[in-house]
Amino acid sequence: MFLTEGQVNGQSVLDIFTQNISNRSQDDQALVESWKRTFNGLFMVLQAEGDRYEVMNFSLD
Repeated sequence: MFLTEGQVNGQSVLDIFTQNISNRSQDDQALVESWKRTFNGLFMVLQAEGDRYEVMNFSLD
């Protein structure tokens, strides 16, 4: 959770990281930016087929 929610000197860890990977390809930078669109939870994979996953959410929210 520190990676996605942590703060260092008022900046997110991911923002600091992306500022320091400017020499990476646009695809790499887009991948890192996509890490900001995450959510935390506990899941069990019930079934996996190709790029499709059926999961059970154990979060109490």
